[in-house]
Amino acid sequence: MLLKRRAQEMLTLAEKAKAELKQDEESLAGKISIGAGELLSMEELSEWINLFQKKHPLVSFELYSGMADNIKNRMESGTIDLGLLLEPVDTAKYEFIRMKTREEWCALVPVDTALAQKEFVTPEDLVSLPVLLPSRITVRNELSSWLGDYMQNLNVAATFNLTYNAVAMAKKSSCVILSLKFHCYYDGMIFVPLKPSLMLILLMKSAKQGRNRQGFCWNA
Repeated sequence: MLLKRRAQEMLTLAEKAKAELKQDEESLAGKISIGAGELLSMEELSEWINLFQKKHPLVSFELYSGMADNIKNRMESGTIDLGLLLEPVDTAKYEFIRMKTREEWCALVPVDTALAQKEFVTPEDLVSLPVLLPSRITVRNELSSWLGDYMQNLNVAATFNLTYNAVAMAKKSSCVILSLKFHCYYDGMIFVPLKPSLMLILLMKSAKQGRNRQGFCWNA
């Protein structure tokens, strides 16, 4: 499986190299590969992509959705050019900019539960309830800081990396999902803000100069 994965990466890089060598010197062309999680900041990035393509119509984009660790691995191997990642992230290996969008953490709960009627959810509200947490360790550490001493008594029913699947579980077992807020609707579920509020910033990153195959400028 390791050899297969490496072979696939080599083929992807070979195709990218061929496309770049065929590029017309008078016009910018090629493909930019971007990895991102389920994030509101993707809307901000999409605006940049739209403006960029209007100026450079021969440039296409490839979007890869995945967890932060998978995205970082793909950046390291060179199969994607940019990664949209939720802080905290080790930025030592990358050039990066911070997005304007701030991602807000909420409790995503079934509409027929007591928490759905509350204006906000506190750490104390979660102690006696089954909770679903994101599987990424650094993100769980941020949530642990928010929970404080209540983390010791938290009933973690499961961890997840895809919110849609977590929602399916929450509906059947009345679990509370600690999740980023999205501009989307999950039937039978509602987002309730956390108190104190917890917001994180997004980074859009690329490999440091010298490892890039070519530089990209987002000025439209």
